Amino acid sequence: MRTNMTLLGLLLLHGAHFAQPVIDLGSLPPPDCALQRFWVAFQQAPSLPSGASQTWDITGNPYGPGNCEFAAPNGFSGGIDTQDATVMLAHPFQMTYYRSDQDGYAVISTYHTAGDAPNYYTDPIDLLIYPCTYGTAWSDTYVLVDEGGALVETGGPVAYTADGYGTLITDLGTFTDVLKVRSTHSTNWINGNGEAILNELIIDRFWRQGTPWWVAMITESRTYVNGVLDQNIANGEILNAVFTGGEEFAGSLESPLAYPNPAHDRLTMNLPADGRSQVTVHDGAGRVVLATAASGGQRTLELGGLAPGTYVLHVVNEHGTERRSTVVVQ
Repeated sequence: MRTNMTLLGLLLLHGAHFAQPVIDLGSLPPPDCALQRFWVAFQQAPSLPSGASQTWDITGNPYGPGNCEFAAPNGFSGGIDTQDATVMLAHPFQMTYYRSDQDGYAVISTYHTAGDAPNYYTDPIDLLIYPCTYGTAWSDTYVLVDEGGALVETGGPVAYTADGYGTLITDLGTFTDVLKVRSTHSTNWINGNGEAILNELIIDRFWRQGTPWWVAMITESRTYVNGVLDQNIANGEILNAVFTGGEEFAGSLESPLAYPNPAHDRLTMNLPADGRSQVTVHDGAGRVVLATAASGGQRTLELGGLAPGTYVLHVVNEHGTERRSTVVVQ
């Protein structure tokens, strides 16, 4: 059950220089939409401050890709009622049924393809409410039952806050005018040794107006034992491409500037098609360690002389178009 709240002060946008996105029903995936995503492993969760006109850098160690697609809901053979579903997300491990309407976007049921029985949220998870803008906040509880109606889990409250907007820098490209929605959820229990366990789950989802699904998600799980941090795990996913009706969705994101990333001896660069570009590679101290000029299109950059580490690839074409990307050399 959702409870709406108001955040005092978050709408004072003095000095904002970024367009503020408005996420609404038009930003959600149609049934013929397919996604290609890369997963990201982090040694620690990236710093993601709140506020207006932010620039977030979530470059990490991407791997994948992983593909999934949205289809029209067709119900579960196990008898779970999915008549309220408007779209189903299918990938190799799980099917998730969602309901979208003028009020928001909710998870109503899940099915793990490994053979587990379907589960149904008698109190759905309200993943997003409309219109969602900077400052929107809500709190949500949920109830999950199995196909026979037996209680599986009750949860919440999960607190959601659209706490920032700005530009998101990833290994696969840069997203502009995105809205960051943070959710937090804590659970407590006593384990078999009598220790007090606290688990905190913090999820940042980045939504972009007109892009059908979140463009990135960062998950951080913290486990405390008797008040002492015992485990901290962070991972994420980045949208690489969106396909609707078999065609690539033009508004998804800028094409990756260079791949593979991490790289070994060479990079393939996607350079602006209009004219020649000046390409420089900078080390951690900002020094130029490689420089070249190349015409537009796909071009190869040899990295054989670079030591393993993190570098910044900087491309400026003759018309002033400029892009940067963090590149890891192994």
